[in-house]
Amino acid sequence: MIVENLENFLNLAGTLALLHQCGLGSVWQEADILYGSGNSITNHLLTPVFQQYREIGCLFDPDPGGIRMCDTLYQRGNLPPLHFLAPADLLERLATSTRSIDKRQREQLATHMRRSPPCAHVGELIFKTGKQLEQETYLIPTPPRTETT
Repeated sequence: MIVENLENFLNLAGTLALLHQCGLGSVWQEADILYGSGNSITNHLLTPVFQQYREIGCLFDPDPGGIRMCDTLYQRGNLPPLHFLAPADLLERLATSTRSIDKRQREQLATHMRRSPPCAHVGELIFKTGKQLEQETYLIPTPPRTETT
């Protein structure tokens, strides 16, 4: 699993707890965790490292930059299957974000989504809401949902 953000990488317990929210089973608790160091993780020199794995989880920012990084890795074409990891409540998190995307970012997002199926779901949510997040917000506990009658 690639973790883009240093805060998430250093908070191993919080990041591992997040995996369940991303719909991943307990086997992912034993996954190798690589620090993405932002866009540095897309360096082609890392390809042999990635090729050692059966699949790669990408815990990137749900923003145009994170989508671009996933697309860059996908376009390489000689890597194991990629999964853009995001919690099940990402739509709600994006809807409450104060960080909007601009027209240029929307256009870039659309290009990356068309080219890279692993980016499509998260990209569509960003496109739909017009909002983006930093992944360190995943470490902030979300308030429990209350049922209304």
